[in-house]
Amino acid sequence: MTRTARSASLRSMLKDRSENKTGVSGALRKNGGGAHNWGSLENERDLEFAGMDDGAAELEEDRASDDNNDTESLTDDASSSGSDEVALKKPTLSPTTTSDDIAVARKFRTNALKAGAELDLAAIARTSVAMAGSPPKA
Repeated sequence: MTRTARSASLRSMLKDRSENKTGVSGALRKNGGGAHNWGSLENERDLEFAGMDDGAAELEEDRASDDNNDTESLTDDASSSGSDEVALKKPTLSPTTTSDDIAVARKFRTNALKAGAELDLAAIARTSVAMAGSPPKA
């Protein structure tokens, strides 16, 4: 390359063309020791032990808070009224269905999608008991 006034200037001599000017480096910073900066087994051991200590501390805190909550719930149960328990219970349906109910439900489902019949999704859902269960053995 020929020397020009531009290439001989102080600014051009201080400028390093090997530096990335975008602000994004192509090098991956791993911040570790050992081979290729990935970290050593000694560092990994220390991190594992620190993690186990943290887990043990969290477990002790959880147990302590559970013990506190149990004692508070015992005192709350004694002072609470029975109306909360009644409000939380869900209504239960009859667990048994008769063969007549299943026959009526199947008849309704066969006619539910016929032309001229009004489509009632709630009624179809109520008759789902007819389709529930295993198919008959052949």
